[in-house]
Amino acid sequence: MSNRLDMTRRGFLKVAGGVGTGLVIGCMMPVRNATAANGKESGAAKFSPNVFVQIDESGIVTITIPKPEIGQGVRTSLAMLVAEELNVDWKNVRIAQAPGDGQKYGSQSVGGSGSVRSLYTPLRQAGAVACLMLKMAAANRFGVSADQCVAENGSVRHGSNGQTFGYGELAAEAAKLSAPAPSEVRLKSPSEFRFIGKPTKRIDNADVVTGKAVYGIDARPEGAKVAVMARPRAFGGRFASYDADAARAVPGVTHVFEVGPNVAVVAQDTWSALKGREALKAQEPSSGGLDSETLRTRFREALTTPPTAPATVAKTVTADYELPYLSHLTMEPQNAVAHVSGDRCEIWAPTQIPDRAREQAARSLSIPVENVTFHVTLAGGGFGRRLSAEAVMEAVQISRQTNEPVQILWTRDDDMRHDNYRPATYHRMTGGVDASGKPVFWAHNLAVPGGGGRGQGGWSNAGIPYAIDAAYQQRVGVSAGVPTGAWRSVDATFLGYVIESFFDELAALGGKDPVELRLQTLRNPRLRRTLELCAERSSWGRRLDPGRGMGVACYSGFGSHCTQIAEVSTTATGKIKVEKVWAVMDCGVAVNPLGIEAQVQGATVDGVSCLFHAGNTLEGGGVKETNFFDFGWCSLAEGFPVDVLAVPDAEGIGGVGEPGYPAAAPSVANAVFMATGKRIRILPHRR
Repeated sequence: MSNRLDMTRRGFLKVAGGVGTGLVIGCMMPVRNATAANGKESGAAKFSPNVFVQIDESGIVTITIPKPEIGQGVRTSLAMLVAEELNVDWKNVRIAQAPGDGQKYGSQSVGGSGSVRSLYTPLRQAGAVACLMLKMAAANRFGVSADQCVAENGSVRHGSNGQTFGYGELAAEAAKLSAPAPSEVRLKSPSEFRFIGKPTKRIDNADVVTGKAVYGIDARPEGAKVAVMARPRAFGGRFASYDADAARAVPGVTHVFEVGPNVAVVAQDTWSALKGREALKAQEPSSGGLDSETLRTRFREALTTPPTAPATVAKTVTADYELPYLSHLTMEPQNAVAHVSGDRCEIWAPTQIPDRAREQAARSLSIPVENVTFHVTLAGGGFGRRLSAEAVMEAVQISRQTNEPVQILWTRDDDMRHDNYRPATYHRMTGGVDASGKPVFWAHNLAVPGGGGRGQGGWSNAGIPYAIDAAYQQRVGVSAGVPTGAWRSVDATFLGYVIESFFDELAALGGKDPVELRLQTLRNPRLRRTLELCAERSSWGRRLDPGRGMGVACYSGFGSHCTQIAEVSTTATGKIKVEKVWAVMDCGVAVNPLGIEAQVQGATVDGVSCLFHAGNTLEGGGVKETNFFDFGWCSLAEGFPVDVLAVPDAEGIGGVGEPGYPAAAPSVANAVFMATGKRIRILPHRR
């Protein structure tokens, strides 16, 4: 890959010239100071060569982060990319959260483990341009060419005489310079990296742990009222009756009105709003509605007949796997603030889609998108839940009706019972091995609620990582009426569990060691390398005491490759304890190894939580669970060490947030089989 800018001079200058006029294309680099671009004398104390970098006269570098921080550490990783090429002193780096503005910052969506992947090159380019312009300013002072200057640690040094100027001293002069030609801007080679690949603590840790950080739920502008919604419990339901007068009689309640199928209660404070909602005594029509057992029957009836096994099959195994709906259960429930005033709107929200949410708000109000100011706050978890802008849209609708700033608050119960869930799935697995124990047949028959691209599909390539000649998958859609959406790792959240568990069943059927069999049949050499390293780090194959077991699973996706090996123990009463999990991740360029470690550890805990605790039950057309106590998650007492190794690879850059999830649960389940001889095919497995 060339280290030169991959951009034509015409396009480069067009983008540069757009600064100050509002015409900035995606994440391309505007390279001229805004003041200079407007044709005015700059003389500015601050140097802002593009939308991502600003340097003041004291040398403080402020890096604008275009993506929302939802706990994944993106503020730190993205800042490292700019700092790398800018050659700045890390202690002088500050960060600023970009507002929602897709025209200026390009796509700001956070999902699919794509933030660092999508901005890896653009942000490095932004830093490199700023660095070159600072070198050009220093070169003018020295009376030499820029290539005779060296930028390092926040200053520019004359390569021969050693004279040095700090970035702050050069900022104003650099701001007056014209854009350099693209061919003049060079990105570093990996051997030159100072920040990329270095374990780096999160840049915003201090603010988070001292309470200075502003989350969505903290953002309540002066005078803002609070709104809660009464929501029909059954999906698609409506209230048969409610008492709006009783709600209005509650002290502090100011408005009660319908918003779609829901009833909004607006009050001076949260307590009054909740008491007002309670006073509604909203009643739903009595109807049976869908329950989990009925859905299970629909799943089974939808399954089709698998293809005929090849003649080489000596032994077969068939097994059904069932995974439940899953709420995202973000630590911070859904919320947003909106203030609609005339043809303008101001919004504060924790979201994964600030640019799209802003556009949706503008459309709903029939006002220009430029009239919507969108403040992006920190988010207490995302996992795909905040890829929907429903809280933002509710706040906008309510504020438009009350003509005042309003914060919509979802309670924990609201969030649990009105989520966009990971779909429940039902899998009938049929496989076979030949006389030598080699897998030669694989049929995966999957029933899943339709919609969202998860509907009908014919028998096709199984999409498994293993070389099995006769391998098929069939997806069939089932009517359910439950809203679904992206959940951490998306389809891999259920496919990873079933595929890696069933491959273990084939290994047992053929009398093979599960690690050895994977090494013999894995097609991807990078995934195979993570397996080899993980087996070595966990001392796979060592002798274990009775009641202990080890299990393995691996996964490739989102541009990365991950293997996890788990060790479990069992008590005399059969209770299962996870002793340790080893994980090896190959995500290409490992920008921040500390961030990778944190992401994989978090994903592993999520996976184990879903194996043993979490799951939503349908009852009367709605979700039965309401909170952590009946949904379930791993407690601190169930904690276990997760040993993470990030394997750097020069081949591109992969995602990190999602790939650590799919192999976690099956590695533990396969360890349980080794320890107990029992397969876990229905989740959650209450241990």
